Amino acid sequence: MKNLNIIILLASACLLASCSPSTQDVTVNWQLNLAHGTDTCQTNERKNQSAPTSVWSEIGFYAYDFKLLNAQNEAFPLQLTQSRDLIYVDLTCKPGSSNEESTHQFTFTGAVSGADILEFTIGVPFAKNHLNPLQQQYPLNQPAMFWVWQTGHKFFRLEGTQSGRDVLFHLGSTGCVSASALRPPEMPCQHPNRVTVQVPLTAYQGNSLTLTLDPTKLLKTSSSDSSIRCQSEQDNTQCPALISALKNNIESGVFTLQ
Repeated sequence: MKNLNIIILLASACLLASCSPSTQDVTVNWQLNLAHGTDTCQTNERKNQSAPTSVWSEIGFYAYDFKLLNAQNEAFPLQLTQSRDLIYVDLTCKPGSSNEESTHQFTFTGAVSGADILEFTIGVPFAKNHLNPLQQQYPLNQPAMFWVWQTGHKFFRLEGTQSGRDVLFHLGSTGCVSASALRPPEMPCQHPNRVTVQVPLTAYQGNSLTLTLDPTKLLKTSSSDSSIRCQSEQDNTQCPALISALKNNIESGVFTLQ
């Protein structure tokens, strides 16, 4: 299992109660849910267990606009430092490799009043999504997460097999108009496909949160299909259910706090 640690500087120790404006570190660990036999590598590394029902060769996504929300829908933004405004979360198991950019800093100023939702957006803002791909810096320099200049980056990528069926899900903007595929659009794409995700904070414990991605929950409504292949095409009948599962995360449980 591969974790991605994110350090968040929040107002005081209280996420679920009113707090003073002092700050402290809170760690969020990104990981995969292995409860369904999922294994991120191409071999079964879990001892004394049967072969995995799911093998994910690629799992990654971009995220930005992190904030806390309370019952009154008041927002408490979390600001990234390190001169960035988005992160790349890579949950793909790559034996022998290391993620040098596994820790990100957020800063928060003010008092959190009864926050019970962690919210973030999966995607890349339009202003950054269609920049010259040859000049991109981390985290937008991931070749596997890029389509072409016209459409920009893949916001969410899931590839592998589940119970013997092939799975490929690439979320990104479509309906982008430019002179050619090798030129950026001047206007926002017709289908931006950026997804706002909300995760209940009911499992907050001290200074550590474990945010879990469960591909099985993402694919639940497509369980009867012999294969899944969605690259955000508007005429693809499999795409709406996958995108909806991300948008309605509180009901679907694709992302949960453990």
